[in-house]
Amino acid sequence: MDSEHFEFPALSETVTNVAMKVMFQVLESKRYTPSKTAEWTDMIGNRIIDQMRAIAPNFKYIVNVCLVQKVGAGMHCETLSYWDAKTDGMVQTKYENESLTCLCTVIGVSI
Repeated sequence: MDSEHFEFPALSETVTNVAMKVMFQVLESKRYTPSKTAEWTDMIGNRIIDQMRAIAPNFKYIVNVCLVQKVGAGMHCETLSYWDAKTDGMVQTKYENESLTCLCTVIGVSI
């Protein structure tokens, strides 16, 4: 395994691409449905973790998925951390369609 798989910042583009692809696959044709949001967010989080563990298994992954209906309201999310900035990291991605917005934060902490 090359050194980039031991430094999360080097994987940030890969993580972003995985998260965007998963969010698109799960939410592409969906309209915001309150009874389905728990299922969708669980599916997104688990797929991202599974794919990232296959790509770089030397990290502990934390995935936060926030799914909201588009109704014109504002939303602010923040994630703070204290870690080794060389080996650990985080990316945030956003997917939107006409009905919903999904914010996804993926955190990787080196094992």
